[in-house]
Amino acid sequence: MPVILVVSYLLLDRRPLRRRVPALARLTVRQETLRGLLVLLVVFMAWVVAAMVAGV
Repeated sequence: MPVILVVSYLLLDRRPLRRRVPALARLTVRQETLRGLLVLLVVFMAWVVAAMVAGV
C-alpha cells in the first residue's frame, strides 16, 4: 500500500498542493522525485528484510 501511495503522489499534478502546503512549495520537482524514490527504496528494502525473516 505505501508503494501505491508514493507512486500516485509522484504521478499527481502537485501545483494545487504547492499552493496549499508551503513545505511543498519550497521543494523542486527533482527534490520531490528523489525523496519519493528514496521512500520506494526503503519500503522495498523493508519488504526484502521481512521476507528473509519470515524464511520465504
